[in-house]
Amino acid sequence: MWDDRSMISLVVPLKDLSSAKSRFVDAAPELRRRLAWSMFCDTVLTCAEVADLVVVVSDVPGVAASLRQRGVRAVVVPDPGGLNSAFTAGASVTPVGGMVGCVMGDLPALTRAELVEIAVGASTHPRAFLADADGVGTTMLFSSAGLVDSGGSLDPRFDDACTRHGSAMRHLDSGAVALSRRQDQPGWPGARRDVDDPSSLIEAARIGLGRHTRPLTDGRGRLGVLAELTVAEHRPDHELIMVTIDGRLFRTSTTTAAGLHLRPGQRCHAALDADHRRVLSIWL
Repeated sequence: MWDDRSMISLVVPLKDLSSAKSRFVDAAPELRRRLAWSMFCDTVLTCAEVADLVVVVSDVPGVAASLRQRGVRAVVVPDPGGLNSAFTAGASVTPVGGMVGCVMGDLPALTRAELVEIAVGASTHPRAFLADADGVGTTMLFSSAGLVDSGGSLDPRFDDACTRHGSAMRHLDSGAVALSRRQDQPGWPGARRDVDDPSSLIEAARIGLGRHTRPLTDGRGRLGVLAELTVAEHRPDHELIMVTIDGRLFRTSTTTAAGLHLRPGQRCHAALDADHRRVLSIWL
């Protein structure tokens, strides 16, 4: 936890995965869904290292059970629609008197050290926010201890179609303090780098992707290519022999299956490298 003296709750939204990450126009829908889910998992796992309470706002089926399998016990509340309403709904179930932070769910390079430092800085202000890497959007918004009452003091301004400004400017105009470090220090790159398109994923990879997102890329941040594979053989030396619909064979380690117990004949989704020579990741 970040501080023994006060409680911090972090709220993370997860929207409908069927429409997630649409700016990855060259990626198959299943791969976009997997990417959104993986980045969310990396973000939530980092939040769980810092927060006393993690609140997930989502209607995605099974999200609580999936997080428990990853060691995270989160409170899940229904998604009311829209980021502002989602963050307010999540904050409403947090303890009164504690600090609350809103964290976007696509920060796969976020680290515990960054999050702790940001939360400490935010705790000295009634409301504070962190602008994204482009300085236009917002990746985090905080309301400090003793000032949260059913989410009202958060005043989130993430999605507002009535203005042409980005959410960073809207939060600044609403009185929230913009968080920053000294000019001679790095500016929390993982916390600012939200991922919406292929170029931002490459930037996040340069910073360092989390363990769920990294296997979907080729090591340089380029998203893999979706394939449908069937398990042909599961060898005792932890090697999998996989076959595609058109008969191509792939040899890969069981580590690419992320703990799945696969059996011959079972069909899986997979991410391949751009040359279709290597299996990057396997999931059901």
